[in-house]
Amino acid sequence: MLKKIIKQTKSIFKKNKSTKNKIELNMNSSAEVVVYFAGNKKQLYQIEQWMHIFTELNKHHKICFIIQNHNVIEYFNSEKFKDFEVRYIKKLADLIEFYKQNNHKVVLYVNNSNHNFLSLINNRALHIHINHGESEKISTFSNQVKAYDYVFIVSDAAYNRYKLNLNKINMDKFIKVGRPQIEYTIPLKKFPSTNKKIVLYAPTWEGGYSDMNYSSIIKFDKQIISTLIENNYFIIYKPHPYVGSRDKQYKNAQKELIKQLQNYPDSYIMLEGDILSLYPYTDISIFDNSATVIDYLSMNKPYIITEFENNDSLKSMVLYGGEILTNKNISDLAQILDNEIKKDPKKNIRNKVKKYYLGDFDYSKKESTKTFINKIGEIIEERDKLISDLKKKKEEFNENISNILKEN
Repeated sequence: MLKKIIKQTKSIFKKNKSTKNKIELNMNSSAEVVVYFAGNKKQLYQIEQWMHIFTELNKHHKICFIIQNHNVIEYFNSEKFKDFEVRYIKKLADLIEFYKQNNHKVVLYVNNSNHNFLSLINNRALHIHINHGESEKISTFSNQVKAYDYVFIVSDAAYNRYKLNLNKINMDKFIKVGRPQIEYTIPLKKFPSTNKKIVLYAPTWEGGYSDMNYSSIIKFDKQIISTLIENNYFIIYKPHPYVGSRDKQYKNAQKELIKQLQNYPDSYIMLEGDILSLYPYTDISIFDNSATVIDYLSMNKPYIITEFENNDSLKSMVLYGGEILTNKNISDLAQILDNEIKKDPKKNIRNKVKKYYLGDFDYSKKESTKTFINKIGEIIEERDKLISDLKKKKEEFNENISNILKEN
């Protein structure tokens, strides 16, 4: 028995070792575009939501993914990355050498990770922050964006958010490309059939620090779920994957919530995966302050959003597009749901809110994806011209130095 366990252990270790070794540090790269990702497994959704767009971009400008966390190697070893270059680069010295030996023209960043600043050492590429979603959270107008050459944003909402919250910011670096992710809303292949009205509850996590806590878990979750069950709704539960990662109270509260839903036959729990795939099934959704509610605007359906304080008294338009859930009206949730589903009283103003957050792009024709790819192409051309101009300036500088030395 002991020999069998030892043999199985060796087999598992060998398998894991071979899996990790599939991505080797090959210093050669023919890619023009780098997608730099230093995130962990829980942050993979930030890459996942961009994959359709990256696949399209790769047809025009070859992409290389640089990853820094060995725990995500298995994900990047999957079939979906067979047409991309992938490099696991842990050491800064190796990253510098990799950039030095190749001609990468643009580097894309999907989050605000501190590790991004290691990649910014590449002074021959242009660096673009594309983020993984836009909301009214403080993190969506981080001062860190000043480090990038360009910042891709969706529309007016993000532009104003940066302009009115950051000091000494160059607004020329912000480029509106729409929200290409919503052009690839694909329903789940399997979803329970039901005659009941379907309500999605999609709370956000508790944030990295107290000022970033917009989560309704603990505050409203029990009342929300109990009301939905008592009123015989079909419930979809899709939380932010980070729930409970900072505060165990939220982790424990979610466990209790999931237990309650597991005992309720008309429920569907999705802890991982693309939330966009759930939107086609809903009659109404309940959100916290997060990017999910802004993406949901594309569905032209009513929503309820939990109350949050906006920064520096800036009005959050997203709050005007749906019913706001507060401590004062949480007891009336059943009536609110019924009224929103039957009458959709915020429909007209929600159209204005939608335009403010998602712009005038024709998403049915994938105009946002096309804009994204075209802008990347333009920036690549700009980068090539800048490199050429720098070369001439260096040559002129060296010639001037030589002439000065000759005069002496």
